[in-house]
Amino acid sequence: MNTWVYVDHFKGNALPSSWEAIGVGKSLGQVTALVFGSSVETLATTAFEHGADEVLLAGNEIGAIGLFDRFCLKRSDIASGGRFRKTHAAAPFSG
Repeated sequence: MNTWVYVDHFKGNALPSSWEAIGVGKSLGQVTALVFGSSVETLATTAFEHGADEVLLAGNEIGAIGLFDRFCLKRSDIASGGRFRKTHAAAPFSG
């Protein structure tokens, strides 16, 4: 089973409950952490330290236009010195 966990954060600081949720998710199987925002790469790395197998990032770097770039990193990428790679082209955000 793959569980998705949203990493709730404010100004770069994650709520401890996010890390607890990753731990609970690991008891069920694989965990994918979801991190939204800009400049959240440190949070993504910390999610791996708390047991996430994969991290999906979505950041609104464009501003008010509302375009999101999505990035993905797996634990195996970290072991090989990998970096976040873009997995999809920017897509419009409707909301």
